[in-house]
Amino acid sequence: MDKYINMKNPPRFSGEWKFFAFFFLDLLTLGGCFFWAKMVNNLVQLPLLFAILNYGLWIAIALVIVWRPYNNPGQRQIFAIIESIFFTDKNHYHALDPNRNYHGTYKEDE
Repeated sequence: MDKYINMKNPPRFSGEWKFFAFFFLDLLTLGGCFFWAKMVNNLVQLPLLFAILNYGLWIAIALVIVWRPYNNPGQRQIFAIIESIFFTDKNHYHALDPNRNYHGTYKEDE
């Protein structure tokens, strides 16, 4: 580290480690889904065609988990799916509340 003491901008090792950690987690996710598919094949004794389909299904699920969309590369696709399922706007598709003040309109009390 002594050669970086006089540098204006020393290299950031935390960013590199974070990149390697996410890469390692992606590999663990893919390996875990592949292992899970293998265990399901062993437990259920699937025929060859269904075993291949099972591997394809679990690898597809793993790719959905680790995929990063181009419009938001910092967020995983699985987090966007979870957010769309559980954290959507609860009032968006409901009937209008007659007592609520919408967009600055004022309803006088009668």
